[in-house]
Amino acid sequence: MKVLDFGLAKVLDDEQPAASAANSPTLTLGHTRAGVILGTAAYMSPEQAVGKTADRRSDIFSFGSVLFELLTGQRAFGGDTAGETLVAVAKDEPDWSKLPAGTPRAMQKLLRRCLVKDRKQRLQAIGEARILLESPEEPPQVEVPPVAGRPHRPVIWMASTAVMFLALAALTSIHFRETPPPEHTLRYTIAPPENTTFVHSFAVSPDGRLVVLAARVNGKLQLWLRPLDALQWQLMPTTDDARYPFWSPDSRNIGFFAEGKLRRIAAAGGPSQPVCDSGDTRGGTWSREDLILFSPGFSDNVIRRVPAAGGAPTDVTKAKMPSLFPVFLPDARHFLYLVTGASAEKNGVYVASLDGAENLRVLADNSGFSFAPPAPGSRIGQLLFLRENILMAQPLDAGTAQLAGEVFPVAENVSLAQNTSAPVTVSDNGVLLFWTGGNGGGGGTNQIVWYDRAGKATPVGMPGNVLAPAISPDEKMIAFTKAAAGGGNRDIMLRDLDRGNERRLTTDASNNFAPFWSPKTGDHIVFRSNRGGHPGDLYLRASNGSGQDEPLVATPIQKVADQWSRDGRFVVYSEQDPKTKWDLWYLPMSEDRKGSGKAVQFLHSEFNEVQGQLSPDSHWMAYTSDVLGNREVYVQPFPVPDNEIRISTAGGEQPRWSGDGKELFYLAADRKIISVKVTVSGGAQAVVEARHSRAAV
Repeated sequence: MKVLDFGLAKVLDDEQPAASAANSPTLTLGHTRAGVILGTAAYMSPEQAVGKTADRRSDIFSFGSVLFELLTGQRAFGGDTAGETLVAVAKDEPDWSKLPAGTPRAMQKLLRRCLVKDRKQRLQAIGEARILLESPEEPPQVEVPPVAGRPHRPVIWMASTAVMFLALAALTSIHFRETPPPEHTLRYTIAPPENTTFVHSFAVSPDGRLVVLAARVNGKLQLWLRPLDALQWQLMPTTDDARYPFWSPDSRNIGFFAEGKLRRIAAAGGPSQPVCDSGDTRGGTWSREDLILFSPGFSDNVIRRVPAAGGAPTDVTKAKMPSLFPVFLPDARHFLYLVTGASAEKNGVYVASLDGAENLRVLADNSGFSFAPPAPGSRIGQLLFLRENILMAQPLDAGTAQLAGEVFPVAENVSLAQNTSAPVTVSDNGVLLFWTGGNGGGGGTNQIVWYDRAGKATPVGMPGNVLAPAISPDEKMIAFTKAAAGGGNRDIMLRDLDRGNERRLTTDASNNFAPFWSPKTGDHIVFRSNRGGHPGDLYLRASNGSGQDEPLVATPIQKVADQWSRDGRFVVYSEQDPKTKWDLWYLPMSEDRKGSGKAVQFLHSEFNEVQGQLSPDSHWMAYTSDVLGNREVYVQPFPVPDNEIRISTAGGEQPRWSGDGKELFYLAADRKIISVKVTVSGGAQAVVEARHSRAAV
């Protein structure tokens, strides 16, 4: 995750070592270490260097460091490593002999007052610098080239202007004015909480002081909170299954979605409280009138409203296609939302009103988005969205809800989110966060890789926004999901492993996911798609590309395709029921690769049952369930479940059978692949016995 303040900057790889930490524009700690130091080592104050809270006097110390470097051409504090630089900042004095001969006494006094270690002895406000500089001895009037649109100034005032530029950029560059200053930006990296395996979504508070993040630990999605001026994340209790957090306008409360309900929790602590039923929701927004808008997701094509104190939700919009991720505009009456899964002529970002009187498309890009509110005294905010992996901004008049300028890039290498939300959030005062560098945040640049039993990895193809690879029965082809150009839609791609070339299987203007092959011959592929306005219908397509996409299961309920059984008789999938959460279903298949008969519900309960995988003989179903709170792998007899057997011991998901059915693999909570030897004993009731051995992957 990247946090930008006082301007915008390109993304840096936080794992790439710098030649010198003192010269690096950003000092970070890796993802497996605790927290991050915010700032650049050579310009930090002593209190920041030792991890204490910073205030405006810390900025004054940084001002002095910059001014010293401008006058001498050398940094006030240096070192070969970040650690040495921080020690110098905390303990050493600058080399005052480096100041040029003839440096005015007032300037020397100003520098010493700015760079004193004890902040109580420093200037208490930057305005005091003017008092110190008002001396009978005038500084030399050295002219420098003018900044565009500004008069010439002496060199000493150029130094103070450079530092003031850092402070004022919060009202210029962050709010994306048409000509933002291209330099002197403050940027730093925030690592996710330790031991988390997946970051789902995140949001910065309107006041720019806090960030909340939904991340998975031991199979659970939970909310984590941290102040931007602190190093540690705090786990928020009673937030199991939390996703898509969003803030109240006063930054005191957080809304989120969990287990089919909209909930709220105080940022200061305490248990979460339910607001209303919500379904498999895709995003919410909270107005200053204490009204919440939310999307029930793909299961119902509406935006709903509900009082933040709780109540029965009512529809605000009604459409024929999924309506996702609403965002209030500043007037608290209009809001933006994303339409996806429709035609190219209808997909995009729309503006609507609470009274239903307005509903117009303002942006044709089929992309998740965020909105940067206008700066004080302005009506022009910025609509932030993705084109491929580039974060773009389009000026938008918050009063008329009309585009008000040319689109321009903000940052590169921003990860695409597979949940269609934009991995970007911005506060009211211009703190911008976005995710980059990996599959956290739900997307990004991934690499398909072969692993052997010894853990040796062999990359397949080029890195990209690729997901859900599936190998053909003859092991000569891989089917996978890949983001289309522009980042809006996803298609099923086929890669020939011998020739190394790829071709597109699906061409419909929709999102197509999770392919898997017909067994034995591999002549057909099943996948899910949101075309037709449904969130996850199952489709069948000949793998050679001939013919048309044929629907197998088409209902308004969200579905996820899981497997085509090895014997070819069943397609297994998960379906979300508003009352019983995710359930396991299967569809009988005929010999001609067509669906035969009606789909059958295999498992349903008050808990989630997903990721079903039939054994090669179709006598056993492996699956993932949260019946114990954490996600664990279980096995049941098929087709009549009557003997639940737990396989994983400390969290697990994504089970897969070996070809002979004598081994079951699953992904453990620590993201290691576990191998389980499976034997079946007969008797009145068949029993699966499992013996664990950790795979070297």
